Amino acid sequence: MYITVTSSSIIVVAIGIFPTPAKIVVKPGGNAFLHCQAYGTPRPSVSWTKGGNQVLSGGKFAVFDNGTLIISQVNVQDTGDYVCMGSNGVSTPAERIMMLSIRESLRVAIDDINIKKPREGDRLYLTCRGYGYPEPTLMWERLGRPLQNSPGVFVRGGDLRITSLTLDDTGLYTCIANNNEEKVEDDISIQVLQKDATLPDCKDRAPLMKCRLIVTAMLCNYSIYSKQCCGSCERERSRLIG
Repeated sequence: MYITVTSSSIIVVAIGIFPTPAKIVVKPGGNAFLHCQAYGTPRPSVSWTKGGNQVLSGGKFAVFDNGTLIISQVNVQDTGDYVCMGSNGVSTPAERIMMLSIRESLRVAIDDINIKKPREGDRLYLTCRGYGYPEPTLMWERLGRPLQNSPGVFVRGGDLRITSLTLDDTGLYTCIANNNEEKVEDDISIQVLQKDATLPDCKDRAPLMKCRLIVTAMLCNYSIYSKQCCGSCERERSRLIG
């Protein structure tokens, strides 16, 4: 702090600005509070500028005598550097820069499946929604590998369509939301039932011991085994689905 006494015995205290956060982060649509408290003698007034243009009270902006600037319902156009300046017409003005940005933590959710117990030949529709800012991109994975358009499979952002399910489509499907700052995911387990699993002739054709081994080894998702042990595999699927 510098104190100067002028020839007319007027005490002049250099202008300063109390420390404030250099970066203010709010959610989209939230209110931003930028504080700028200046001190000195004579008492300085505070003004705000953004991009070289003065920020005045009106609309979504409110500038208070204590140096606080409130911005209502912040959107991307409001982000950037705001400069507060303390001046009193006597001492050298002081200024401080504050950067305003918007951010919202990511969330992702998979909508309810269109069919509760999908079977061979059924169509599967999965929809995933991502929320947050910056706005995320969405992608699907199965067994840790990205899903892409292929015969019978259509992927577009958070939408996944399989036109005719097979037993091999059984597995864990994961939707990933990513905005280069954060990544979150949600998953859903799909158990495809054999088309004729509930028919009277759905019974074990292999010896009981072999079918028990197939169930224990979780091989029922492969048609070559599920056809041999249809009854045992169907009972196991029913148990897993509850």
